[in-house]
Amino acid sequence: MNIFKGFGNNGESNNNRKQQTQFDLEWQNALTRFATITGMESLNFNLQHPETRQPAPPHQALPDIFKEWLEIDSTWDRRRVFFEVIYQIIGKHLKTWQTINILIAIRRPLDALDLVEQATLENIEEQEVGFYYAAVAETFFTLTYYEQALEYAQKAHQAAANNSYFEILLADAYTANNCCDEANAIYTKRMNSLTPPENNSIPRMFSDLFARETGVVHSPIFAMTVGKSLRDPTQAEEFWNLAENEFYHSPYFRMHHAYHLTNHGKAEQGLAKLAVLVQEMPWLQEANLNLIQYFDSFNATLGKQIMPELEAEVRQRIKEKGWTTEGMTAVE
Repeated sequence: MNIFKGFGNNGESNNNRKQQTQFDLEWQNALTRFATITGMESLNFNLQHPETRQPAPPHQALPDIFKEWLEIDSTWDRRRVFFEVIYQIIGKHLKTWQTINILIAIRRPLDALDLVEQATLENIEEQEVGFYYAAVAETFFTLTYYEQALEYAQKAHQAAANNSYFEILLADAYTANNCCDEANAIYTKRMNSLTPPENNSIPRMFSDLFARETGVVHSPIFAMTVGKSLRDPTQAEEFWNLAENEFYHSPYFRMHHAYHLTNHGKAEQGLAKLAVLVQEMPWLQEANLNLIQYFDSFNATLGKQIMPELEAEVRQRIKEKGWTTEGMTAVE
């Protein structure tokens, strides 16, 4: 008789229930975030079991997605799976600027740019022009076209000066264009609107400041500034994990996170993050050029090439594009 049989099944069952509960929670969080990004008051679906057609929780109503979710480790990739499902369901009902925002969120900025190039103001309702300009600014910022991002962020702010999200987008565009005084004035204004929390934990601070749904300064740039100021290693690690989950869609954040790790003695992690970014978004000039700096340094130190195929691919791309380091952030 196997006296451990019951214990093993209970353990496996408990683990399954935890996974199911976590999936259901993340699905609901994705709905909330999707609604925020698209300017909806709320978003929900009456999910049904695929066989019985009876109301069912997400993990039962979406079995294929649940199976896929189980194979994914990162919060940002699990969120992207949820967003793609939601987009498939309601995408045809979204307006241009809403679709652009979702494409940015699921890390498809080139598709967002295609939509920007096809759109005309004639198809945009007057009361939503600001949202359209903001979506265009976000697209250009994600593509690291910072001058164009500033142009459209200014237009969005002019169309709706009281919109706090447009204001932060403008501040980020100012910063990326080295207009730091203008940017700091906005960041300071937004920080002054924050009510000091009773709970000073890192998660509470991050939620109040940077979360898309609740933060007063939803800015990858300002998050970088705060993260770099943290001196307690435990708090810093907790903060950077939250920031990576929040801003993984932003190449700006991912590049500068890699640089930060390198400058704090974690060059291997910096290299890994930059390599993943370049493989996902090969059109990023700055990331490609700085990745070569990593390769040169590591190759010289180790006496061998560490990623020869990727290095050759990146060098060829840089040659074909004629990219240079003029005016960009270089890694020391």
